[in-house]
Amino acid sequence: ASIAREEEQGLLAAVRAGKPLLALHAASASFRRPPPQRPGDPVASHPEFYEMIGGYVERHPPFGPIRVRVTAPLHPVTQGLVEFEIEDELFLFRNLQADNEVLLEADFEGAKRPLAWVRKWGEGKVLHIALGHGPKAAANPAFQRSIAQGLGWLAGLPTPAPATPAK
Repeated sequence: ASIAREEEQGLLAAVRAGKPLLALHAASASFRRPPPQRPGDPVASHPEFYEMIGGYVERHPPFGPIRVRVTAPLHPVTQGLVEFEIEDELFLFRNLQADNEVLLEADFEGAKRPLAWVRKWGEGKVLHIALGHGPKAAANPAFQRSIAQGLGWLAGLPTPAPATPAK
């Protein structure tokens, strides 16, 4: 729940210099104190970190099925994915960065909610995937494919030829 200032600055500098970063699931809730005590705002304490990963998860409704829409079907991370359902947490964000390129989203309370995005941080690439809570989510083929293709994209590997869509 904490990070030394020097460690945080090292991470920010490494990504800014061109290292890739995968921010998975609760990475967007880093530095938050567990309930019931939550003094302070993690975004205020770590503004560059949350800017780098693209947003801060404020809350989520109860765990359950989420219908996920692919908003960027030609991006290397989501290529071959089609709309899918997953048992997971639907994170609701604040401090979303305007230059996030949203790859996956869901509808909740009449609004489109981003679930995965990519962004630049200096020379580095950042992939944030909010999904991934627990074994059911981890076993979902579409989630697994987004992680595998995301790691390839972050590593600069060529995008594989389209395969059978993962649902």
